[in-house]
This record gives sequence, C-alpha cells and structure tokens, in this order.
Amino acid sequence: MIRQPSSTMRSPNVMRDGFTIVELLVSIAVIFVLITTAFVAFRLVKKGADRTQSVNALRQMMAGYNLYSGEHKQRLMPGYVDPTMLDNAEPINPVELDLRAKTASGLLLSEADTGPYIWRLAPYLDNAWQTFMADYRSPAMNERLALEYGDGGAAGVYGPGTVGVNQYGIAARPSFGLNSIYVGGDSFHGGGAVTAFSPWDITSGTVQPRPNKVAATRVSDVKSPAKLIVFGPAGLRTATNSPEQPVDPASGAVLGYFELRAPFGKFNTDTGLGAEPQWLINPVTGNLDYTGAGIAGVPLDRLGLGKISVGHLDGSTGTEELARLGADMSRWSPFAIKVN
Repeated sequence: MIRQPSSTMRSPNVMRDGFTIVELLVSIAVIFVLITTAFVAFRLVKKGADRTQSVNALRQMMAGYNLYSGEHKQRLMPGYVDPTMLDNAEPINPVELDLRAKTASGLLLSEADTGPYIWRLAPYLDNAWQTFMADYRSPAMNERLALEYGDGGAAGVYGPGTVGVNQYGIAARPSFGLNSIYVGGDSFHGGGAVTAFSPWDITSGTVQPRPNKVAATRVSDVKSPAKLIVFGPAGLRTATNSPEQPVDPASGAVLGYFELRAPFGKFNTDTGLGAEPQWLINPVTGNLDYTGAGIAGVPLDRLGLGKISVGHLDGSTGTEELARLGADMSRWSPFAIKVN
C-alpha cells in the first residue's frame, strides 16, 4: 500500500507563506533606520536653506550699507543715535551723516523712529522690510508683519511710530543687529561709560566728532574690511544674566535687537586685548551667557549649530564659530589686535 503524505506536512522545497517574527522585526528596524536617516537629512537640508536665506539677507544689507557710505563721503552708518542729536529742520551737517529717515512715500520720520539703523538703511534696500526680519524664519511672523505693515496702504508706511503706535516695531526688533559700538558709532549702548563710546560730542549744544573714539566712523579707519563684522543675527537681552530672551507670543520667534554686542565692552589701548566682558560661551551648557548690563543685542545662533551668519565691511558674508568670535576682538573692532 502506498501511503499518502499528510496534509500537515510540507516539502522542504515549498516556499513558506508570510514572515517570521524575526524577519518582521528586522524589516521594521530597517524601515525605522531609513526614516530616521531621511529625517536627519531633511533637517540638514532645511538648516542649509535657512542659513542661505540668512546669508542672502545679510548680503543685501551689506550692499545697502556700503552704498550709504559711498553717498556720504565714506562715512559709516551709525547705529543708535540719540534723538536729541536729530533736528527736525536740518540734518547733522557737522558730521556729514544726514541721519533723518524717510519712508518710501517720502514721509519724514520722527527722531525716535530714526534712532536705530533700520529706517536709515531701508531706502538702500528698496524699503524691503522682509530683509531685516529674514533670520526669524517664521511664516507666522511674516504673515503678521504683512498684515500689520504690508505696503503701508494709503499712508505708504509700515511700522513707524510717527504714524501711529505699532504692535511690533521693525526698527526696534529686527532679527539682525549692527556692531555699532565699534563700527559707525553708537550713542546709547556700551555699558556704564556711554559717553566714552559715542563718537560724537553734543555737550556744547552742537554735534561734533569726538577726538578719542573707539568706533570706526570712516571706511579709511578699517585696515581689514574683509574680517570686520558689521551685521549678524542678534537676540535681545534685557538684564545681566537674563535666563531667557523675549519671545513674540504670536509667532514664537525669539526677538532680536538692532544692536549686536561684541564680546568685550572695551579693549586695552596698549595691548589691544579685550576688557569688560559682555558675553561668553558657557563651557558646560554651550549657551551664550550675557554678562553685560542693560539692554543689549547679543549674537544668536538660531540654527543651534554653534555658528552665526555675519556680514563683513567689504560686503562679503559667511558663517562664523561663536566660540571663536567670543575670543577675538579684532573681528569686532578695527583697532584691536588679533588673538591667535
């Protein structure tokens, strides 16, 4: 008698149906690795695109900044200027700065609006306010600003307090700050010795250049324009060792400031080395700790890579290691020596 094979028995050459548990787990692991790799790659590409956006904005700002100098006898555009130095009737002729700002429609702005650099630089950027806010990388903020300022509507303006109380204030809270204490001049920032930092003397009732200045006020003052930092992304700090930076509640963006503070408030004129520390990179946390006093804009790494995008006086742009910038004052001041 020939015995028939049992229906429960399989030939070793017959393919099995489905996966074993081990094979299924291996497949899931492979898929997970692929998804993780793709996600990391996407984030790197996104950060690269964000960095490019920041650098492109800085390139436009530097082109406008140097165009201003070309039209003002090689004077470097100042940062914050005390409103008492700005006369409603005429510009500051003694220092050839012509600081009063106008909107695209020709409206002459108030002294308070003209204080920061924004409205003075805007005409050299075709009044494109988006450039000043580019490093926020926030669609919500761009949408809000477009609604709030837009093209200015009938008034032809966006954001200045001259026309009305604005909700955000582009002039006060751009995403990029100007290294104004050492480039161009600043009559407000710089710690306790404010008058020592201002390149102008207004004690006599007229605005005159100060003989002892720490800021380069002309292009000819700078020997290495290719390494001198003019603009960079800034984060607003309101007090010494402030634990958090202000965040715009509507968009979640970390707010910037129109000033970009160097790591040192002064430098020894004999040695060229920094003094009066303003900020440092915490060796434990890797975060930037603000050690200065009062309101300031400090370098802000919005990408979390330990680098910031910067614009140099010669018009070039690039990314710089924050740790390196925190130790080398020659990148901030044309009168300081390079630290090896």
